[in-house]
Amino acid sequence: MKNLRLSSLSLAIALTFGNVVHAQDVSVTPPSGGGFVVKDSSGNAIRFKIDANGNLLLPGLGAALQQGALVCFDTTTGLLGPCAAGTGNGAIGPTGPAGSTGVAGATGAAGTTGPIGATGIGLVGPTGSNGATGATGVAGATGAGGSGSVGPTGATGSTGSAGATGVTGATGLIGTAGNTGSTGITGAVGSTGSAGATGVTGATGLIGVTGNIGSTGSTGAAGATGATGLQGLVGATGSSGIAGITGVTGDIGATGATGTTGVTGPTGSGPNLPVLVAHRINTTQSLAPFGSFGNIVLPDNVYTSGATLNIATGAVTVLQAGIYRVSYVANPLVQFNLSSSTVSARVTVNAVTQPGTSSSISFPSNSNQSGTLTAEDILSLNANDVLQLQLSTSASPGNATLPAGSNTSLMLIALNVASGVTGATGATGATGATGVTGITGATGPTGP
Repeated sequence: MKNLRLSSLSLAIALTFGNVVHAQDVSVTPPSGGGFVVKDSSGNAIRFKIDANGNLLLPGLGAALQQGALVCFDTTTGLLGPCAAGTGNGAIGPTGPAGSTGVAGATGAAGTTGPIGATGIGLVGPTGSNGATGATGVAGATGAGGSGSVGPTGATGSTGSAGATGVTGATGLIGTAGNTGSTGITGAVGSTGSAGATGVTGATGLIGVTGNIGSTGSTGAAGATGATGLQGLVGATGSSGIAGITGVTGDIGATGATGTTGVTGPTGSGPNLPVLVAHRINTTQSLAPFGSFGNIVLPDNVYTSGATLNIATGAVTVLQAGIYRVSYVANPLVQFNLSSSTVSARVTVNAVTQPGTSSSISFPSNSNQSGTLTAEDILSLNANDVLQLQLSTSASPGNATLPAGSNTSLMLIALNVASGVTGATGATGATGATGVTGITGATGPTGP
């Protein structure tokens, strides 16, 4: 292969006289089997190549800075080509609603049946041993055609003595089928004879060659077009031609006034930091009867950061999605009950019980004592999920309470959550006056 080197001087000459020749391209015709190659100043490294088959190669492309282009190339040889289907596409947008089904096209006419294939000639295998006699099949219906006339019966020969059965010899090859004789004249229709015994079913013939497919029916009307998917990524910008001389830069306009700073968003909750601690200490609350759970109100010593608490209902709303540890301690008091009773506690998320948070404690009859319920679980929560601590008892109404001073509490700790919500961006300052536009440089020659 012959190489063509372009020095800086030859390139400058080509650009200088580029305005003289307007109607012709520069052509390079390599020898047969050769290509076009541009190397670096050392003559060793190939920078640009078009081989004898017309393939474009840029060997240095694999080491170049990454760009946002959708052109695909071989990282070893630099061979360029169209990207494979699906390469470089962004995430698939949501599927648009299905268009209404178009009217079905008329069924095309059935194609004519193809000719039956010729019977193949194969070797006959050795005769197998006789199988057990099958049950006699149901007699078939009498055929529509009449029976032919019965021929004369031949004279019966004398029966010879049976000889010993010889060893069955190997079955010989089937000879080539003879030509089919011409069809004889159809005899007169005889009277219908009595139905004969059903003969043994013959072997199934070979399947004939499939006939040609009938012509396709006309296409039904197209369904309504679905909603347009999301726009794909913008293609990479093509390479620019050689830039013209830069014009003189205009004066810089005065800087606009700085906009006011936006309000700072709430601080995010980091790992293993409490986002809520709430207690019930100062007042007494009766528990809901057995079979239903009542919400526990936690109005005392409240701390929140990343969650909100409705003091009137005890509902806790999570502000950020993430992984949380939820735990509680409840100290119910049961008294004056005539039979044994049970107190149960749980945490719900959006009114759904979280199994890992359930606990219960039993009290004997005629007791006047308190007990402790506690549980802890790891929950994956979404922003705006609502948590609720709930208790229930089988004791008589009013006989089970969370008494003042018992210090029932609920704690929510963030293990892995997103950062805090970013505050709103401050208003943009006024744009300074535009400087005087510099003189536009002369347009350079168009790149290759």
